[in-house]
Amino acid sequence: KNEPIVSRSSWDTRFIIWLEHAPNVKHWGSECVAIQYVKPTDGKVHKYYPDFLVEFTDGTVAMIEIKPHSQTNKPKNMKSKYETEAYATNMAKWKAAKEFCQQHGIKFSIITEHTIEHLKINR
Repeated sequence: KNEPIVSRSSWDTRFIIWLEHAPNVKHWGSECVAIQYVKPTDGKVHKYYPDFLVEFTDGTVAMIEIKPHSQTNKPKNMKSKYETEAYATNMAKWKAAKEFCQQHGIKFSIITEHTIEHLKINR
């Protein structure tokens, strides 16, 4: 496939490098699946494009979202409107992605900078 590669962060770029060199990765795409979800801040249907869809040589398929660790946990300061809304939106996106993945036999994973560091990927 000649789909464009989308990298929105240095972590995305480092993960792409890993994908390109991992012997167990058969195919992968970036932001190639659109999943509908209801955004809790406006109650409207939006499209969510998870970062990566990866097919491994053993036939396993994984949808992978890369997020800062700080955005994967409930904000400590719920008075911050931005953090609270971002967290609620992420939860809605990830719930929709998990449901999509369950229906299609795909594994859904959220990885953070900690996972990227463990992959020992050089920039």
